[in-house]
Amino acid sequence: MKKIITSFAVLFVLSWQTSAQVSDPHAKIRDDGILLKHELKLDVVHIFMPVIKIEYENFLNHWSSFGAVGLIGINSDADEAIPTHQLLGLYRLYFGRNPLQGFFFEGSLGISAGNYEHGTSNGLFSQSELRQYTAFGAGIALGWKWYIPKANVVLELFQGVGRLFHDTAGFYIRYGICVGKRF
Repeated sequence: MKKIITSFAVLFVLSWQTSAQVSDPHAKIRDDGILLKHELKLDVVHIFMPVIKIEYENFLNHWSSFGAVGLIGINSDADEAIPTHQLLGLYRLYFGRNPLQGFFFEGSLGISAGNYEHGTSNGLFSQSELRQYTAFGAGIALGWKWYIPKANVVLELFQGVGRLFHDTAGFYIRYGICVGKRF
């Protein structure tokens, strides 16, 4: 009996939450009636590096969103501070005056792969070699987002850091200047 009551309670809360999102009077709606809930962005800072980074964001309400970040390294011999591959899931809280723009705080979880320098020493000689790692990580970032409603274009700047749960990899830096489209 407890399972049935719990199931009905969960269904009620989910249906109530869904109807609350659909009837949101402040949602940005295009002229043809389509609700704008998604963003796709390209990081222009990483264009000048041997890395391609694409971000996707889906809005939950006017003050929060979740998304994913994919980073692919083109050169496997890249600097060890930049992961060669990274997939992050993120959650953002916005604190701006206008919905879904202005100052934001971001938390992220994900998996990174890259290279690190491993050194050995036997007293007289020391050697180092480049080794590969794959590690889970968690991070935070702060940033600012501008939105141009007439063109549905976004620009954002952010900076953050993440900790890799790997004994030798340490941390990763999360930064960027992203340009994208809200749709």
